[in-house]
This record gives sequence, C-alpha cells and structure tokens, in this order.
Amino acid sequence: MVKKTLFILLIAILTLFGLSGCKQDNYKWQGCKWEDMISLFEEQKAMFIEIADIFATNDSFWEQCRQYEDDSTAWIMSPYDEEKMGVFSIYAQEIITRFFEQTHPYRISVKNWESVTITYINEENTDAFLLTYCYDYRHSRDKWIAYIKETYPDLIDLGDNWFIYRPEESSHQ
Repeated sequence: MVKKTLFILLIAILTLFGLSGCKQDNYKWQGCKWEDMISLFEEQKAMFIEIADIFATNDSFWEQCRQYEDDSTAWIMSPYDEEKMGVFSIYAQEIITRFFEQTHPYRISVKNWESVTITYINEENTDAFLLTYCYDYRHSRDKWIAYIKETYPDLIDLGDNWFIYRPEESSHQ
C-alpha cells in the first residue's frame, strides 16, 4: 500500500513539474479592419521591415518548416511555437515575439523564397488581409504584380516592395 501511494505521489509530482516547465501557447491573434491595415503598417513600418528581413534570411526556418507543410510555403502562427522559434537566434526570437504581441497577426509565412506574407484576419473571422514583402527577383516581379492585380484588384503598393491585398476567399479557414 505504501509503495502504491509513493508511486502515485511520484507520478503526481513529475506531472506537476512537467506541466509547469512547458510554455503554454496563450497567443491569440486579434481581428482588425481593412481600413486599419495601412495605418498599422505605416506606424510600425520599421518593425515590419525587421520581421521580413528575419524571415527572408533564415534558411533553417524554411528547411525545417518544409518538413511539416507544403513544399512552397513555411509559416509560424505563434511566438510560443518552440520548435519553429528554435531555429531563430535569441535576439530574433525577441523581435518575433514583440511583433506578434504588438501587431497581432494570424500568421507569418515565407513563400517559395520569394516573399514574406503577414496575414491578418478581420474581427468577424470572414476576411483576410495580406501584407506581402517581395524580396526575390529570380521570378519576374512585374509578372507577380500583374497576377496579383488581376486576381486581387484591391492590391495597394505600399512602396519598398511591400504590398497589401485582400484575397477574395479567406485562406485562413
């Protein structure tokens, strides 16, 4: 009886320590309005540029994420995703966490090593807004812009290779 009680107590203690050592993912994106997106970008432009640079230059993120996601896109949806965050330096992790906490995106993704896209969703969870930074010119930038303009007529060129558009069907669902 004593052995059984000690065993149960030991399991309870190990479980308690195990759970308290885990970071809980308390991140929750916040809904936003299309009209607010340009203001958010303009007010936080330096932070957006810094985030795009971090993701555009991290080969480890791309390679690791491709193991779990489709071959053309890698993404992160929370600063508490320890596996994906682990490929970034401590300094980059701090910047990514601050970016998520201050701007509340739904997701940050890298597509085909061509662009970094930061996805936001409206409060009703019915519409997505995409802020995209194009950094790879191996593929024709003009072709990409023409395709996006044809597909998403509300494309806005924010300058410095940044664009914002709203897909007709939200891709987050």
